[in-house]
Formats: sequence, structure tokens, C-alpha cells
Amino acid sequence: MTLVEAVHLDNHGENNSIMNTISYHTIDAIFGLYGSNNSFRYTVHPHNTSSPPHNFPLIMGSEEPAPFRRVNWSIHDTITMLTMAIVIFMTRKILYEKVLNPMMRNNRFNVIAPLTRARFKENVWFFSYYLFATILGYSILSETSWFNNASFCVLEYPHGHTGYETPYFRYYMLMGCAFYVQALFTLLFVDEKLSDFLEMVVHHIATIMLISFCLTSSHHRVGSIVLILHDFVDIFLYGAKAFHHLKNETMSTVLFIAFTLAFFCMRLVLLPYIIYLAAANFHGWDDPSRYYIFRYVSDSIFPAEVSDYGCCILKYCASTYWLLIVLLCLLVLLHVFWFYLVLRILVRTIRGTTLADIREDDGEGHEHQD
Repeated sequence: MTLVEAVHLDNHGENNSIMNTISYHTIDAIFGLYGSNNSFRYTVHPHNTSSPPHNFPLIMGSEEPAPFRRVNWSIHDTITMLTMAIVIFMTRKILYEKVLNPMMRNNRFNVIAPLTRARFKENVWFFSYYLFATILGYSILSETSWFNNASFCVLEYPHGHTGYETPYFRYYMLMGCAFYVQALFTLLFVDEKLSDFLEMVVHHIATIMLISFCLTSSHHRVGSIVLILHDFVDIFLYGAKAFHHLKNETMSTVLFIAFTLAFFCMRLVLLPYIIYLAAANFHGWDDPSRYYIFRYVSDSIFPAEVSDYGCCILKYCASTYWLLIVLLCLLVLLHVFWFYLVLRILVRTIRGTTLADIREDDGEGHEHQD
């Protein structure tokens, strides 16, 4: 290396250092002390929550290695989930062949159209699964800290969120994912294509991705609460639809009213409250995934990865924490729209139009509300 090259390289490095210092100080001035995280403070003290290193989540910060990240999904989880999907599929097959198909051969059901029979069997299956999943979920989650105090959905994150905080909890989450994997398989390759085929394909894929995201990013505490809230509400929805196909409109109406009340309480009151706790609880700002929104990470291992640090593609990462908040807010907005449709049903019923006339497969999208 010549002297001229050495001087040029030294000047180039000095210029870079000056520019970095200016940009770091600018970020610090806007976002507060340690705004650029140039000190790597939380790397040295990963459990230090005595004071926040940032006053606001960064949009883009310094180019730095990720200090702590963990992909909370293993090949064992994949095998377990797929095994559960097969067991659930076989359970569905047994229910159809041993219980529901013989029931359909009864003279009482001869007047029911074939499409209505398919709907009835599907609704009974969904009702049975959601009832079982809710009871199982409650028995597992009732002893957890976050079920009794929703603040713990985000407190202790990420180090205290292992996915194995209580016995059988992880299997409950994997079972939820497995159910929708088998539901997607039966929808694509087994069942007759019904009018809401495309909507259900999108619904199942989105649900599988959300559950997988919560597990992989260690946000399974929030995910488990969202899962059991939706399962509980759907018991009443599919029960009402099953009784409607049996021409028992009294029981169908009672269950539909119960569904409306449960929908409002669980999805429009309790779910936003959980989102508020997750977004407003800043204990532990020094957790890596909380103080930034988007960031370039120089040591991202894979071209695409999801961890408790971020969702990264080609080393550009979005915070899993803020991504979770956004997804939950979008879910609430969808629930507001669906609740509007539910209220339309009740209003038209009060005006004299029968509940059966509206809730049948008329293309208004009242089925599969979650």
C-alpha cells in the first residue's frame, strides 16, 4: 500500500466516522439518550430494565449485529404439529362415518338437501372441536400468570417467554395450528367446494401463519389468549348454525344471541384491552424487539428468518413486537366489520325477517366469522 493510498483510506475512514457520529447524534437528539443504540447498552446488560435506552421506537437505527435472538420453533414442533393434524383428521373421519353419516340416513333428514347435510356435518364438527379446544385451553391456561393477569402477556419478554412455562401449553398451541392445517387439507382435497371456498382458504392460511408467527417469535402468550377467545366465541356460532339446519329455530336463535354477546365481550372489549396492555406496557424498553420498528441487521444468518428479534428478509428486519401490535389492531378492525354484519342480522330479525332466511348461505359472508 502506498503512502497516498494509506492517507486516502485514513481520510475516508475519518469521514465515515464523522458522518456516523453526526447521524447518531441526530437520532439521539430526536429520540433521546442512546437513541441510536451506538453504545450497545442492552448487549452488556440484557436484563437491565432500570431505565429505558430509548424514548421512542426507532424507524431506522445504526447498522449493528442483533444482540439477542431466538427462533422458537424446532423440527420437533413440526413433527408434533403434523402428527396432531393427522390425528385430528382421523377423528373428523370417525365422527363423520360413525355418527353423522348414520344420522343423515334417518328418515327425519330425508327432506334436507345434500348441500345442507354437508353444511350440518361441517358445523357439528367445528362445534365439537371448538368446545373441546376451549375446555382443554382453559384447563391448561387457567394456572398461567398471563391468563390471570394479562400484563404478563408482555412482561418478562423475551427471556421469560420460553414456550414451556407450564406443562402441555406448547402442545395446546401446536394443536391449534394442526387443526387449521388439517382443515386446509380437507378443504382443498376432501370436501366438496362450497360457496365460501376461497374465503376459507385465505382464513385457514392466515390463521396457520399467525399461530406459527406467535410461536416462532415467542409471542405465544398473546397468541394463546387470542386463540382461546376465538375458540370460545365460535362454539355458539357453529352451534346456532347446526340447530338451524335441524330446523330448530328457537335453539338456533338463542345460540346466535349468545354468540353476539360473546363476540362483543371477547373480541371487541377484551381483545382491545389486551392490545392496550401490550402496547402501553413499556417495562423493559431495552428488549431489542421493542425499541425499533425497522432495522438493518448485519449478522442475520438466513435470507429469511423469524425470531423474537424480528422478521428479517435479506438482513432488513421488522420488529416482531410492533408487527404483533399491528396485526392485532387489524384483527380488531375486521371484528368491528363482522360485528356490524351480525347486528344487521339482529335488526332484520327484529323487523320480522326470520333468522334462518338471513343466515343461510346467501353470500353475505356471515359464516366463519373469525
